[in-house]
Amino acid sequence: MSVLLETSLGDLVIDLFYEKCPKTSFNFLRLAMLKQLNQRLISSVQKDYLFEVTGSPDHSCFDEQYFDDELTSKKFNRKGLVAMSNQGPNLNASNFFVTLTDQNLDH
Repeated sequence: MSVLLETSLGDLVIDLFYEKCPKTSFNFLRLAMLKQLNQRLISSVQKDYLFEVTGSPDHSCFDEQYFDDELTSKKFNRKGLVAMSNQGPNLNASNFFVTLTDQNLDH
């Protein structure tokens, strides 16, 4: 499943791994459908590493502001992968990052 986002630097198509991260994917899809992810600021661009998409409100689509992490064995080893960006364990809301390299990013 894919989602089209309009960002501050142009359109971005995001593929979701719904089978591996259903809650994260649902949150992302729902926020996109509500257009809460459109025209968000692309920030923290780190060459050959990643960039973040941030903005407000920083809330998930669920009743609670944040939702728990969904761990996956997916490796961040190619460009274009997307994951939630949070401020600590189980603090996922509406910020995310996109990888910019084909190298192993597991630090």
